[in-house]
Formats: sequence, C-alpha cells, structure tokens
Amino acid sequence: MKNKKIVIICAHLDDEVFGLGGTIAKLSKDNNIHILTIGNKYKKDSHDDKMMRLKCYIDTCYILNVKSTVFSYNDLTFSKNQSKIEKHISDFLEMENPDIIFTHTPKDIHKDHKCISDIVNVINRRKNIEIIHFSIPGNSERNLGNNTFSPNMYIDITEVYKTKKKLLKIYKQYKDYKYPDPLSTKKIKAKDEYYGSLINTKYAEGFEKVK
Repeated sequence: MKNKKIVIICAHLDDEVFGLGGTIAKLSKDNNIHILTIGNKYKKDSHDDKMMRLKCYIDTCYILNVKSTVFSYNDLTFSKNQSKIEKHISDFLEMENPDIIFTHTPKDIHKDHKCISDIVNVINRRKNIEIIHFSIPGNSERNLGNNTFSPNMYIDITEVYKTKKKLLKIYKQYKDYKYPDPLSTKKIKAKDEYYGSLINTKYAEGFEKVK
C-alpha cells in the first residue's frame, strides 16, 4: 500500500493507537494519512485528565507524522448527534477525497464505535471508497457467531513494533490499563503475536476489508 490518501476515522482519542497504531506507523512512511477523531470530551474525566489525554493524542500524531482533526463531541452522545456527525464526516471526506478509509467495525459493542462505523458505511454508499474496519481490543471480540470481528486482512507490523510500544506507553500517562484488561500492553502484544502467527510473522494487526 503506497502513495495512497488514507483517512482514519476514530470515535475517541486513543482509538488510533489501540486499534491500528502499528499499521499507521508502517503506512505513514509511504502514504498521506489524516486521522479524524470525533469525540474529545469525557464526562468522567477531570480537566487535568482531559488535557493529558489530548496531549497524548497530539504526541502520538507527531510521532506518527500524520495530520489530525478533532471534533468536540462528548462520549456516549454520538447517537443523538448522528445527523450532525454524519454531515461533518461527509464534508470532511468531500474535502479529503481519500482512496482508503479505516474505521471501527460495526460489530463493536461500544455505542460510539458502532455509531461511527454505521455513519461511515452509510456515507460510503454514495462515495464508493475502499473501507477497512479495525477493532478495539475487548470491544469487538465478545459478540458471538457471525457478529464477531473476523479479520480477512493482516498487516505485518514487526518492523514498527517498537514504535507501537512507544505509542502505548504515551497513553499510559493518561490511563495505565492493568493485565488482564484487553487494553493492557501485555494483552495487546499477545493479540498482535496471534495475528502475526496467522501470516507467519512476529507481529501483525488484523482488519476486515469490506468487499
């Protein structure tokens, strides 16, 4: 994947790292990447927590060498603001005109993640852009049957895994997820190793490429 305009649409600050941090690190070397994050307000966070989370996001985007845009919606309010968010994302995509969009899987159990996925997929009925779904650890693997996140595409991130570890460490300043939380560094590493084993490499991230 080279010389592409790629847009990554995330619900929250930190989704870009937990969902596909290694892939962004790898693809940013040869592609033009712009991350769009919809929400940056968290009701349970103190003012200092909010500032720390935003700082972590800014630091990760700097390390990844990507452009970023952040909207200011509150978490868990996406559904009631769906029409407004759809308009904002549609205008953003019209301006960016990307070749590829990475966004949340619709199989995610988090309401905000699923809402963004549904919005992007509805918009894309008109735009016909290639869409690739990513998952957030712990939020997309708990559903059963056909509604479980099932990757059909894997990206080898072995060469950039040190960068992914660095990005995860940055977000630990905001919140240090302890093992066995799915967002703990140890669990994420195990998941990346498992996906890597499926394509005979050390580390990989898995995606659902929409056909």
